[in-house]
Amino acid sequence: MEWSCERIFWELLPSLRRYMAKEMRKRGYKVTEIAEALHTTKSAVSQYLKGKRGGELENWMKEIANRYIDRGCIDLVDLISEIVHHPKFKGWKCG
Repeated sequence: MEWSCERIFWELLPSLRRYMAKEMRKRGYKVTEIAEALHTTKSAVSQYLKGKRGGELENWMKEIANRYIDRGCIDLVDLISEIVHHPKFKGWKCG
């Protein structure tokens, strides 16, 4: 299955934001800080935290995302690039 920019935007990005919002909240970030870091709105973060947006990520994707959170540098473009170029990405289906 080919991953177009459109699929990345509509499927992968929301899943990443959902995971990162939940993980950042666990680490004590405020909703405003999460929204700013993920380049989205507080309302969207609220929906991610409630599980109303985005799908589930595989564990290897979570590990990559956690490295970005740990560094305090959340560059979604770099993060997405690292994930889509990972050998395990080819068979991933949004859940």
